[in-house]
Amino acid sequence: EDVKIKDEDDEEDEDDELINLKPERDDSSFVFSAHTDEVFCLAVTGSGEELLASGGKDDCCFVWKPTDGSVLFQCPGHTESVVCVAFSHDSKYLATGDLNGMVKAWEMKTGKEVWFFEVAEVQWLTWHQKVSFLLCGAVDGNIWLWNVPHGHTKMFPNHSGSAVCGSFFSDGKRMCAGYEDGSVNIWDLKTVTSLYSFPPSPRHHSSSVTCVDCHHGNVLVASGSCDGTVLLIKSSTGQLLNKLSIVTEPSTSRMEQEKEDAADERVESLSFSKSNQYIAVGGASGKVIVYDITTNHVRLQSNGHNADVVKIVWHPTMQDLLFSSSVDGSVIMWNVRTAQQVQLYIGHAASILDLNISRDGEKIYTASADHTVRVFETRKKIDCLQLNLC
Repeated sequence: EDVKIKDEDDEEDEDDELINLKPERDDSSFVFSAHTDEVFCLAVTGSGEELLASGGKDDCCFVWKPTDGSVLFQCPGHTESVVCVAFSHDSKYLATGDLNGMVKAWEMKTGKEVWFFEVAEVQWLTWHQKVSFLLCGAVDGNIWLWNVPHGHTKMFPNHSGSAVCGSFFSDGKRMCAGYEDGSVNIWDLKTVTSLYSFPPSPRHHSSSVTCVDCHHGNVLVASGSCDGTVLLIKSSTGQLLNKLSIVTEPSTSRMEQEKEDAADERVESLSFSKSNQYIAVGGASGKVIVYDITTNHVRLQSNGHNADVVKIVWHPTMQDLLFSSSVDGSVIMWNVRTAQQVQLYIGHAASILDLNISRDGEKIYTASADHTVRVFETRKKIDCLQLNLC
């Protein structure tokens, strides 16, 4: 059987379909429309009044109230797309990063810039859980650690290719990073040394790492890759405990076609549950899988989305509820205990590019290529679940 090869026109047509979605309804309770181009990233304050920061292709970042959309301040000075926004643990500072490599910190109380640094193109930003240390991965493979706003700096040198993703351990003493060549590294923050390294190989990842997460109990690290695999690593010894795959095994009759399709079953997002029992994985082609890491069994598996999953987020207080967002413009709430889809939320006219949940779990925040951020309410559905009425 001949394999159809997509040409550029086919890919452009698919992109147009995702940019020009026509949802049958709008489930959102509020739409923030201050951006003039695609909105790439979102962050929610972790303490005090709940505020949002959103950054986008218009080179802008807004800090605003999700209740009414009122803007507290903007973050000027970026000359390229703002692709990363993050609040410090105490919500005292906001960090913003752009594709030109400019990283800035803003004091939330005054809205003023208090610090900046220039690196190669920013890939990701994340704050330490207890102090104002900011971690940043860049396209040149370097990872930077700063004491903000004082500026004390550590640099974890170029490993191999872009530093695609990274995360602090909850112990605050280590971090894990994934790289474009498929490598995973666990670093000691104090000594700036690599504790354990997992180079690309048939036993590990064979292509770029896309996401990493650190177990809340400091015992495991998970990494996802373009090759459709997830590594589970014991962080204290560097032992590879398991290698999971979200790729569907090809049938003999359609081997070549299935192999081509499997190449597109990359892992896009993963997250350990707060209970430490599960790891949720979102993949290309709309796949959502939840593994019980205590039994090595699949708890939930579904192709509920019609296109790539963008992000997986657990409910902050209800350990069995999971949210997934997709470039098909939808968000799905899942009940992991029953392994069922609970609710579908739609309304965006283009792909969802980022997802966050309010601190109380009653609101979903989504950033989209349709130039908006939407707010969806979850409380009625969650109340229904708690009363066993749905």
